Amino acid sequence: MKNYLEYNFITRFDDVGATRTMMPHNVVETFQLCSNNHSDILGVGVEDIRKSCNGKWVVLKAKFEFDRFPAINEPLTVSTWPLQTRMLFPRCFELKQNGVSLIRGRMEYGVINEETNRLVLPKYVGELGINEFLPSNMHDDTYTNATCEFANNDLVYTKIIRLSELDYNQHGNNIAYIKMAIDCFSFDEYSKLNIKVLEMYYSNQCFEGDQIHLYKKYVDDKCIIEGKTDKDTIFRAVFILKK
Repeated sequence: MKNYLEYNFITRFDDVGATRTMMPHNVVETFQLCSNNHSDILGVGVEDIRKSCNGKWVVLKAKFEFDRFPAINEPLTVSTWPLQTRMLFPRCFELKQNGVSLIRGRMEYGVINEETNRLVLPKYVGELGINEFLPSNMHDDTYTNATCEFANNDLVYTKIIRLSELDYNQHGNNIAYIKMAIDCFSFDEYSKLNIKVLEMYYSNQCFEGDQIHLYKKYVDDKCIIEGKTDKDTIFRAVFILKK
């Protein structure tokens, strides 16, 4: 169906991390590759919207629910489909094995005009050509919007944005931010985490040479991480942990 795309694959060596399983950034890379392919099929890929409205895709926020992180050499099915468009372009994702859902995701996309840096209304982006939209598969579509105040001693490290962290639009890649958040943990600390949900909030763009200061704090059943420049908050990651 045009409103849905899925394909099968087997996890390879480069699909897993130090834990010998997929990690959140590996999962999101898999989801976004599927999304990019589907957007091209629908005629709203990166070059399509550049031509139609001088626009570029950006992710504004995202949520991922984890039941289990697959290991290497596991046969999986990844799928994606867009939800009903209003001001934004929400899209759902799923990673399954033998029909059993392992990981679900939802990402809220927007299109920003390259000159004005303002959101482009969906009617100017182009028609998706979809008559029937599939429903969300998330167990919970709501976002916690969890925040906290950070002290100086919550600073974990400072990161300088380099070329490999830039995306197609020459600003910080949303997956690079997830990696920065994960790098706030040591291997031992991360290995003991039992991640139930990851929420990502993208507030501002950053560019090559920018310094991002990474802060981390545990609050109840959450670990909240923020990446900030000296002027702006760039992103916030909220890890919700299983009890």
